[in-house]
Amino acid sequence: MIEHFQKTYPHIESCVVDCRHLDQVPVLTEGKFDKVFSNAALHWILHDPETRSNTIKGCFNALKPGGIFVSESGALGNVAEVHAAIVSALVIQGIPVEEARAASPWWFPSQEAMKQLLEGEGFQWIKGEAELRQTKLTEHKEGGIEGWYVYTYTEWFGF
Repeated sequence: MIEHFQKTYPHIESCVVDCRHLDQVPVLTEGKFDKVFSNAALHWILHDPETRSNTIKGCFNALKPGGIFVSESGALGNVAEVHAAIVSALVIQGIPVEEARAASPWWFPSQEAMKQLLEGEGFQWIKGEAELRQTKLTEHKEGGIEGWYVYTYTEWFGF
């Protein structure tokens, strides 16, 4: 995506950054931005509790005074049945339940947990919404949970 962006908009500076350590990237965290926007990424980026605050602190420090942070991501209950089935399958294969839970690539917080994280790094919480949006498991050619898994992990991540 960055390569395509750089070819299309060569006059706009861009870079690839591991957002789990965004607070350690001075060029991006010097209060130069009016807005920070994240779409369908934070539930992946914030998975590791050890680096959650680094990401949010980096977003806060990236903003000018009065700047705004807007995000959309999975929340509490997102793909809960799928997640439970994956954890159960791992446990049946002999993996300890805590290890199976830790293998999840997602963090789906409640609104209160997200609010606490943001406010803990200096943000003022203005609004949060949770919308029930069913995940369709039959759109991939394989269909069902298998198709969803194949699409999510094989095509996105090469697993």
